[in-house]
Amino acid sequence: MILKSGGEELVSSPSYFWKLLLDFLVPISESRQLRTAIRRTGETYEEIGHLYAEQPKNDWEIIDNLMHDYRGLVGAFPGILAVHKGAQQKRKDIEKSGVGPIDIRQSVAQRTDVISYATCAEINHFHAERATDFQRSIKSFLTEQISFYQKVIFLSVFRCA
Repeated sequence: MILKSGGEELVSSPSYFWKLLLDFLVPISESRQLRTAIRRTGETYEEIGHLYAEQPKNDWEIIDNLMHDYRGLVGAFPGILAVHKGAQQKRKDIEKSGVGPIDIRQSVAQRTDVISYATCAEINHFHAERATDFQRSIKSFLTEQISFYQKVIFLSVFRCA
């Protein structure tokens, strides 16, 4: 129970220390320091357990939200590419048939080019933003992880000392 890590196990381990403390509640003056040490250890484990329980909102939830957002963005690309493919196919059909005035064929070609340029620009923008967003999120994640473990170390070393 005590050797496991994770929020639930650490939160339940203070009860072990409180039970141990009750075993040392004898009125012998020598056991006072031992009782104090056991009490502090239990309180420290309880605080560390709460840190573990609260930590995901500082790091993992941020990454999860980013992944959720990008899942939605990537999900839109098949539709965008289908519009592009449809425009290209329409252009080929009109050029192949050779039917209709030349100005209409030129207009279709021009609109198809606009769709192609817009699609390429959107894809390039997506890749640039993705790199920036993930770099920022990973940096934030690692900073929060470092801060979290520094808090755990501080509680473990200085609170129990």
